[in-house]
Amino acid sequence: MFPKQDLDEVIERAEETYEERMLKFYRLGLVRGVKKTLQFVENGTITYDEDDFDIPKQIEIKVKLKFKGKDWESKVFAINCDEIT
Repeated sequence: MFPKQDLDEVIERAEETYEERMLKFYRLGLVRGVKKTLQFVENGTITYDEDDFDIPKQIEIKVKLKFKGKDWESKVFAINCDEIT
């Protein structure tokens, strides 16, 4: 192989790995979103009545985050429900 071919192969592998990681994290976000939605239904934050959902104007979602090389931290995301309806 020539150096350019080696480089092209490395770049192609890196792109595949990146795409796989992004899909993994996207799926993880979907799973977490569904879990949180079910919690909101269970605790009455979101209700369903007469073929319609009743949701507050704003929902706060509390999460714990850890970035590489940093400690865990709590964060609250305020979601305006106009963004999701």
